[in-house]
Amino acid sequence: MHYDSPDMSASLTPEKRVKMQKLVNAFAKRKSCKIREFAKFLGNIVASCPAIKYSWAYTKNFERAKYLSLRKAANNYEAKMEIDASLLPDFQ
Repeated sequence: MHYDSPDMSASLTPEKRVKMQKLVNAFAKRKSCKIREFAKFLGNIVASCPAIKYSWAYTKNFERAKYLSLRKAANNYEAKMEIDASLLPDFQ
């Protein structure tokens, strides 16, 4: 993350921006994954939230999908979860 003190702003570095875009695109194409993989993906998204305007709003549906999958799998992070089509707009 890049902090600009005079402007009082934070932004992602170009390298981090490319990495995040690749990660989001990879998950947008998947139909299912382990809950652990999705949680790791979500952790990367949440870590970049301070630098991206309105990004917290986009994490809510991902968090809900992870929570519901964990509940269904009795908190087993190794279980598979379906990546619902309703999440596709949040990947954009």
